[in-house]
Parts: sequence; structure tokens; C-alpha cells
Amino acid sequence: MNIKTAEYIKQNRVCGENIFRDCKEFLNALYENGDRVDIIVWFDYCKISEQHKSLGGGGYRDTQNPEYMWAETQIFENEFADKSLEEILEYIEGVRNEYREYDLYPSFYIKE
Repeated sequence: MNIKTAEYIKQNRVCGENIFRDCKEFLNALYENGDRVDIIVWFDYCKISEQHKSLGGGGYRDTQNPEYMWAETQIFENEFADKSLEEILEYIEGVRNEYREYDLYPSFYIKE
């Protein structure tokens, strides 16, 4: 992984997963640095007290907003390494549209 990508991740991810408040900004930085996404796993951003309504279970508390968490879902897709940035952004938009009643965030696994 490019050192600039690693530094971006260190400064901007919101928890132990590669989840970013602005995933488009992250993806632009990732691709500008020559790195690629391999797998995307989705997390539902929800109130901890309402996790029972979430698509996800378990996950990470939002340290900036402790009433909320990112709950890991069973929604994922792999084999993105050969996809363009535009194709990945279309995929993200498609998943968010399909599950628009939830506040989904992608978590990115970076191709090694």
C-alpha cells in the first residue's frame, strides 16, 4: 500500500475498519496513489439503542457521537481490483439506493 494511502487511512478512518465519513474522498485519494479496492463490506450507521432495527449486528461505536455505531451487515462484494473508480462509485450508489431506508457506509479492503 502506498505510504500516502496509509497516512490518509490513519488520519481519516472512523473505527477499526476502513470506514470513512466521506468515502468518495477516500476513493479519490486511494486511486490517485495507485492503490485499489479489493472487497467492500457494508456497515449500517445507527443508534445503538435502535440496533435491533438495523441490517447489521455488532460493530463499532462512533467515538465522535457515542449514541451511534457502525453495525456490520451481511452485504458485501469482492473482486473490485479490476474495476475503475467510476464503477466502484456506481456500485456504492446502487447499494445505497437499494437500501435507502438505512444509513449504509462501505468498509474497504485494499488490494495487496
